[in-house]
Amino acid sequence: MESARILLVSNSKVGLELTGFLNAWAYEVDWVWDAGEAIEVLERRVPAILITDVDLPGFDGPFLTRLIKAHPDYCAVPVIAIEAKTLEAEQAAVEAGCVACFTAPLDQGRLLALLRELAPAPALSASA
Repeated sequence: MESARILLVSNSKVGLELTGFLNAWAYEVDWVWDAGEAIEVLERRVPAILITDVDLPGFDGPFLTRLIKAHPDYCAVPVIAIEAKTLEAEQAAVEAGCVACFTAPLDQGRLLALLRELAPAPALSASA
């Protein structure tokens, strides 16, 4: 079974930490810095899940989520927002179509449980 691929859109040190965490749990990660790069990756390969910072340079995470949800080729991709610093930011992400929004600091255990539900990694699916 092939590893589930995650597109991570993050311009913070959390992106580096999260990439290591996801790789350790048998997910393949494409890590990009902004929404423009995310769209370029989506045009080449549709991931199982997209994780995005709420605050990004240029287009923010909620705007990126609305673009994804409006596109017929990507609309089924679950989007998870991370690094929400306010209740308003969290609400904006959910209203844009994110399946979940995580505040800082990131609860890795809760994130892993959601990822296992949305796209089990091969190393985990046999024991789940």
